[in-house]
Amino acid sequence: MAPQHPLFSVETLPVTGFLPSQTPLTSLPAPFETLESILQSMPALLPSGEQGLLGKGIYGSTVEKVMEGETGERIVRDVKSAIAQGNEALISALFRDFCFLSSAWLMEPIHLHYTKTGMHTGEGAIGRNRLPHYFAIPLYELAAHLKQKPFMEYATSYALMNYRLLAPGKEPGQDGSFAGLKGMEYDNLALIRCFIGGESEKGFILTHLEMVSHSAALVRESDMAMLAVEQKDVEAFHTAMTALLETFRMINLSMGTMWKRSLGAEYGELRSFIFGTAPGKGQNPHFPNGVVYEGVSDEPMFFRGESGANDSMIPLADNLLEITAHHPKNELTEILRDFRTYRPMSQQEWVNGVEVRARSVGVRRFALEESGLKGKQLYLLMLDQVREFRDRHWRFTKHYIVKHSTFPYATGGSPILSYLPQNLRTVISVMGLSVSLLLSASSCT
Repeated sequence: MAPQHPLFSVETLPVTGFLPSQTPLTSLPAPFETLESILQSMPALLPSGEQGLLGKGIYGSTVEKVMEGETGERIVRDVKSAIAQGNEALISALFRDFCFLSSAWLMEPIHLHYTKTGMHTGEGAIGRNRLPHYFAIPLYELAAHLKQKPFMEYATSYALMNYRLLAPGKEPGQDGSFAGLKGMEYDNLALIRCFIGGESEKGFILTHLEMVSHSAALVRESDMAMLAVEQKDVEAFHTAMTALLETFRMINLSMGTMWKRSLGAEYGELRSFIFGTAPGKGQNPHFPNGVVYEGVSDEPMFFRGESGANDSMIPLADNLLEITAHHPKNELTEILRDFRTYRPMSQQEWVNGVEVRARSVGVRRFALEESGLKGKQLYLLMLDQVREFRDRHWRFTKHYIVKHSTFPYATGGSPILSYLPQNLRTVISVMGLSVSLLLSASSCT
């Protein structure tokens, strides 16, 4: 097994799913008060209602004044010391926070251009092409320790490591409206870090968290479904698939609340800070020459931006139901595969392992040929849950992005108008093929 992020281990997947194994640190301790102060004053809109550094357009200049010289050098030393001491909770929080600090630095010019023009395109929509050594070196070394990419990611920084519980230990509602991990219902969650401030950014991130709080059940029941297929146990297969279906229905219900929690007209502003620098030289209008990480390398680096496409739940379902094998062999599918490298190593390995195991034991064949009428129905209903998820994701994209922007790329760097439709077409195609197989089999009996 490859080295893994200590808060995202294979051992904890059945317990916490794709969430970290413990709640993240909500603030940085001494000797990182300077960083904590910057992070607290960074959002465009502060809790007090006043403008923060990004709102005033002075984040970059403030950082330079505060961090240049001995302060920056000391923080680099202190980060290296923290890594050497092995305090994994602190290391994980530092990685999250250096991702926020660095993305704010790189993307601030894009944000300012957007606030003036309402567009992510144009001469002014170009990010900074260098990351100062006092951000670059810590971010790079923290990433190396955690086996992550040195850039803002969905799981390890922007979303899944970016929450606190308003009432720790508060039980989920007793009316059955929430069945995720203890205390992880939306109204009990708050953000630790943000770029913009306000309800739409909160709603965008925390809805994803509420969805992922159901992922432990996906891990457990996927494992049980594959075991049932291996053992040719039809009843156990029905039980596992029924649990998977109910879990996915709750995930989709939670996903559907995004419409009211995060407004489409406000998404463009928060989107400014989660763009990436990939795919390569001359290919990204925001970062035509990539970004040089000062003190790390003189060669520019390129990374995909933060994206919900980096989540592991749909790839898990794709692999378990053997949808992945039906994706066409083209550039869009290569992008899908690349997205799957932007997540903790434990999730990469486990989800990839599901693809191999499901294909080896023949989950799809067993469901359609050996699991009885109920098993066939459950398999088709699970396909339909994946279809519903992908369809809603595409409708989100049209409402939150296409309606308000002419920029042709998603934050992860995929072409907006072709990537998601292909994924939706693939699951619809698998549904059609499955129904055809069932009809053909029934006509022969």
